[in-house]
Amino acid sequence: MSQTTFWNLLKENKIEIPIIQRDYAQGREGKEYLRQTFLESLKNALDESLKSDKKPDESSEKNEVLKLDFVYGSTEDGALQPLDGQQRLTTLWLLHWYMDMRAGKLHEAGETLKKFTYETRISSREFCEELCNASNFDSYVKYCIGCKPSEKCPRKSIVDFITSQTWFYSSWKQDPTIQSMLRMLGGTQIKGKSGNDIPDGIEEVFGESSDFEKYWDKLESDNAPIVFYYLPLKDFGLSDDLYIKMNARGKQLTNFENFKADLVGYIKKKAKEDEIWEKFLHGKDGIPIKLDTDWTDIFWQNKTDDGRIDEIYFAFLNRYFLHYAIANLDANENSPIWKLYGDKSDDSALSYDNGFQMYADTIEKKLQVETSQEQNTSEKNLLEKLSALYANVKQIVDKVVKDQTCNDIQSINDKIRSYLPEWFSPFDFIPQYKKKDNGEYDVIKDSFGNNLYKVTTLTQPQRVVFFGICRYLEECKSFDEGQFKRWMRVVCNLAENNAVDTIDAMRSRIKLINELSCHCTDIYGFLSDDKSEIKSDAAKEQSAEEIAKAKQILDGDQLRKYNDNKTWEDVIIEAEKFAFFKGAIRFLFRNEKGEWDWTDFDIKWGNAQRYFDKENGLYKIDSNLLRFFISQFNIENEDTNWSLFWEMVYDNEDTSWRNLLINRKWQAPIHKLLLNSKEIVSDYENYHSSFTNHAWKNVQEDLVKTDLLKHIEKGCLLHWRHENYLLAPDRAKADWKKYVIANKRNEILSQLYGGGFSEQSKEADKIYTDQKIKDCNFFWGLDIRFQFKSDMDEYTFKWQPCNRIDLDDGETRLYYDKKEVKTTFDGCKVENLKDFIKKLQDCIDS
Repeated sequence: MSQTTFWNLLKENKIEIPIIQRDYAQGREGKEYLRQTFLESLKNALDESLKSDKKPDESSEKNEVLKLDFVYGSTEDGALQPLDGQQRLTTLWLLHWYMDMRAGKLHEAGETLKKFTYETRISSREFCEELCNASNFDSYVKYCIGCKPSEKCPRKSIVDFITSQTWFYSSWKQDPTIQSMLRMLGGTQIKGKSGNDIPDGIEEVFGESSDFEKYWDKLESDNAPIVFYYLPLKDFGLSDDLYIKMNARGKQLTNFENFKADLVGYIKKKAKEDEIWEKFLHGKDGIPIKLDTDWTDIFWQNKTDDGRIDEIYFAFLNRYFLHYAIANLDANENSPIWKLYGDKSDDSALSYDNGFQMYADTIEKKLQVETSQEQNTSEKNLLEKLSALYANVKQIVDKVVKDQTCNDIQSINDKIRSYLPEWFSPFDFIPQYKKKDNGEYDVIKDSFGNNLYKVTTLTQPQRVVFFGICRYLEECKSFDEGQFKRWMRVVCNLAENNAVDTIDAMRSRIKLINELSCHCTDIYGFLSDDKSEIKSDAAKEQSAEEIAKAKQILDGDQLRKYNDNKTWEDVIIEAEKFAFFKGAIRFLFRNEKGEWDWTDFDIKWGNAQRYFDKENGLYKIDSNLLRFFISQFNIENEDTNWSLFWEMVYDNEDTSWRNLLINRKWQAPIHKLLLNSKEIVSDYENYHSSFTNHAWKNVQEDLVKTDLLKHIEKGCLLHWRHENYLLAPDRAKADWKKYVIANKRNEILSQLYGGGFSEQSKEADKIYTDQKIKDCNFFWGLDIRFQFKSDMDEYTFKWQPCNRIDLDDGETRLYYDKKEVKTTFDGCKVENLKDFIKKLQDCIDS
């Protein structure tokens, strides 16, 4: 790395902007203020340098040179091809050319200037060559410089002169690079907010009164006041083809490009305030060069067909800053940091409209809502962690390259996934571009109508795990597969359990993982230490389970009863990934009192495999396992026993059983279920509930002795409505999804059931309805509409939820509409079938 001037660099090297590079961007429309600021800083540097020549005793502050950003590149066929710095080099070349031309020095400087060329288009290259042909500008120097406009000789601007020459082809006006060069030379007529023209061209900024010969002399001297550091890629062991990666991102400046520029500018500003920050600007290991080299390598393998990586690069960095802010700052729901969250967690819709300030606030740990953060924490910690993270990701990349013949992003993501429990929902740690079913990239439009490539996003649990991966990669001194697997097992267990499906839940889990991450390289050791303390209240149950398992893994090998040469860790991991358990297996080593007890682990684990196998598990067969489970609700305290019926979901779904298994509320019957040595059968004919409360007894017996649970809708809960116990999905509005239980109507009507309404030959003293559940002696619906066949005719009745049985005249309930008291009776007072038939007949006879 060496400090140099543009002229010295050009004298020693041919500079070639390669074909793959984007067009010259600083001269684009919309960059007026950028041009003005940059050109004025160049002019000020030259003017101050000329002043110091006149007054050599001036303070050293005025003698300071203007230091531009790094320029680095590779050499291809004897020509320097810049990886970064193309825009600055082009502007400096145009500045030198203009000063040479205005000073009348183009004849002697032209050959050197010709060593700079654009290879993006033939037209760009030929235009640069024509600018360096001094004879093309002899007339301009002789007649146009310094003259006043007249009718015979209208004064021409430099752009007017160039575009009016015979050597300037009209088709060149369509070349974006040539258009931008002309704007940089001559500026535009665009006015600012004050109504005045924005001086945004070299000709406008330097004006007519400038001493161009002195500017030319100063620019081409060894003590030129405008310098930059030049970094040849070969000096750093970097690949010569990296310029392809950094310059194939498309023509329009992206969110990432703006972010990167602001990040580097922020680091430079901080380095001026504190020399400790200078390490982040190191020529070889600093963040500016890492952004464009080693870190780019990680994303480059997932580029689009036309070489875009900016969306996935920016999405990753944005996620990193967001999750760091969530973990370390008091980022409540009103915090501005949530602007980095995207649209409903969709990173595809990220914008950079809010600028770099939120990222700077995150680095400096000072969000607006922060009230109690320690301010003496080093401001540079986050960038140090980010650098460490990428270094360890690079180790994983290198391992992929070593283990496989290919080095693509999918392989890297697959490698990271291999360290996670196989049951955890797979996600892309390194974002990828989404594709449609037809193989085309999935794009959306931004507010300006530009295409935004959609990238893979994260669920709330995946965000927690993403943060956990980052924390290990930040903390570990050297990547260790065994350590990482253990850490990620604990992280995934904490992320998956206790319903991390909201932003608040995600935030609390991230704070928990952040607290634990200080011990991520020996997480089992920390969890098993009785002196360790976890301050976070998030996921208390799962945290307690992880502590119990860590202790058993480190200290319990001597207690293993298996003769399978497996350690406790082997068996625990095997159980965690079984069926729908997903890391939560405390029911295998928690007794009926809720105490950790590994004594019966082998029996429980064996039964769990038999009961909950995804393909052939008993829990999926005819609800027999659920009925057996409910039959175990016979603990001594009857009130506690009765509470077990409430809040449980009465179906055979994975999520319902998972809640029963891990919830403390049902730990006693789960313990009995898993210790059961009898065969689970469907014959409960002789089952009798131990409840003394008659209604509770009927509820339990209806659920256990019958096969009702085999036929009802999914998601049913127990409710008390209309003076009845009923099963119905939560918030169900449709009456047909509601099943009244513990009510004599099911027994009475099923015994008299003769068929549906459409039955052709109906028997006397039978009822007919379409609400009978097939192969089950229960009926669906809050009220049951049925026909009764008497000796004379058929009559329609409704058994209301309030247990009133009404005779209907068509669609009219006679009791309510005609006040016919004798057309209704109380179902609770029915003594038996004979009495029920008599009461129906009495209604008819009335």
